Amino acid sequence: LLDQEGLEFVVANEGKVNPTGLAAILSIGTGTGAALVMTSAEGSRFVLPTEISMTEFAARTPEEYEAREFLQKHYMPSCVTTGFTLGGQNIINWYHYLLSRTNPDIMENKPKLTTQEIFDNENQDPLLAQAQEKFCRSLGKELSVMSMKYLPTGGIYLIGGVIEANQDALLSSTPLREEFLRIEPLIPLIRDIPVRIVTSSNLALSGCLVYAKEMLF
Repeated sequence: LLDQEGLEFVVANEGKVNPTGLAAILSIGTGTGAALVMTSAEGSRFVLPTEISMTEFAARTPEEYEAREFLQKHYMPSCVTTGFTLGGQNIINWYHYLLSRTNPDIMENKPKLTTQEIFDNENQDPLLAQAQEKFCRSLGKELSVMSMKYLPTGGIYLIGGVIEANQDALLSSTPLREEFLRIEPLIPLIRDIPVRIVTSSNLALSGCLVYAKEMLF
């Protein structure tokens, strides 16, 4: 990703880019994945995989604690994970939770919607708009946590089908930015972390080409 020529992206948070600083890649498509990229003084890249989707969802507010109990009861008895609140196919879980607050029996005949339907129909259903907000807050929180855990001064790069299809909604999301900059003592530090939404297409194929060139030449 970082070695591709002409990488296209839009800026979500300007920050201060350190060319040799640690970079983080967060992918949200059907599921959630992340990796860290270290750059040596000579320019070589070293990728460190993670299991970020299996880390526990950290609730902050009373409503989030209530939502976590709902998700644990109906979906994941052992542990509600980050992937279960951020993964593209799981955004519908936020909608089910919101519906359950007025209709406790909703899970017996729960509606089925795709992630794109949730984003595209927010103006027709206030609860869909709230589900989108919950997702954006979860994303902002995860970006904040990654900033504090890893200090990725080389930037955080957002990729994946959900990110690509909804970049305008994410860029204009006040809840996302609120959560990203919520930790009061560390706001100056987090504000300096660059965040980029990658818009280049065919990233997987382009990455394979970069890797093949490294192997052959």
